[in-house]
Amino acid sequence: MSEGPLWREQRRFMMRTLRDFGAGKSSLEKIINKEKNSLIRNFENYLEKNQGKPQQSDNQLKDSIAFNPAPLINSAVANVIGAIVFGDQIGETQKFLRVKKLIEEIISIFANVPQFVYVLG
Repeated sequence: MSEGPLWREQRRFMMRTLRDFGAGKSSLEKIINKEKNSLIRNFENYLEKNQGKPQQSDNQLKDSIAFNPAPLINSAVANVIGAIVFGDQIGETQKFLRVKKLIEEIISIFANVPQFVYVLG
C-alpha cells in the first residue's frame, strides 16, 4: 500500500513528525555519534578487563564472565530517544536504572501469563 491519498497523508505526517524531532539535522547526528563512541568505549573496557580474549572453550567459560551487550545497547538507544524527545540525554542515573528494571520486571511478569505470550512474543 505505497500509493493513494491515505498513504500520502500518513507519509507527510511521518516525515513532518520526524523533522520536528530532529531527523535529518546534524545535532541528532552528533548525539548518535556521542552514544556510539560511548558504546565502543564500554565494549573496549570489557575487552580490557578480560585481557581481550574471546571465550573459546568450556574452561574459559568457567573462569570468565559472559558479556551481555544488551544493557549497554539499551542505554545508548534510551539516551538517543531521550535526547530527541526531551532535548537532553538521560544517562545512567539511579532513577533511570530503577525505571528500566521495573519495566523489565513487568515485561517478565506478563511474558509468563499465557494470554500475553502471543502479544509480547
